[in-house]
Amino acid sequence: MLTGQRLDYNFVQPDSNRQLLDYAYYVASSVGLLLLPILSKKFEQLQLPAKQLGQAMQLTNILRDIGEDFENGRIYLPKSAMRAHGVTETMLAHHQITPNFIALWEELAQQAEQLYDDSLGMIADLDLDSQAAVLSALLVYREILSEVRRHGYDVFSTRQHVSRKRKLELLRQAGIN
Repeated sequence: MLTGQRLDYNFVQPDSNRQLLDYAYYVASSVGLLLLPILSKKFEQLQLPAKQLGQAMQLTNILRDIGEDFENGRIYLPKSAMRAHGVTETMLAHHQITPNFIALWEELAQQAEQLYDDSLGMIADLDLDSQAAVLSALLVYREILSEVRRHGYDVFSTRQHVSRKRKLELLRQAGIN
């Protein structure tokens, strides 16, 4: 977690997807791993899915906050992915939601969704009193990606969020009251 704080303090745009996932591990997964012994007696065997959940949630934050982060002088999108998709800093500065931008965004979103899928199995191994909270967080955070899609990938003019009504629908569908 301290490494993550140093990475934030001395921020440098990641060159690669691997660097982005490492960053996500240090700033988000590390927090989940610290909480894991409180959430489950089986914490030792849940470290990988807990790490994956933290990475998925951090990727979601990054994808939701591209515009806000850019205004704060930060680009979390990997340089190599931006080059591969033909997305430039100028395009970000001008809030251009092009097919190339959407393809880059989707590549990272699909990676986050895979990480959510990979971490979902850990819920059953959490202590009973922790399961609903962690599942709720997973479902609501994952839904942020769908909200961005529903709003035409606009991550520049407004911060996308999951409405209270939609949160309740998701929780009801998952059997959480």
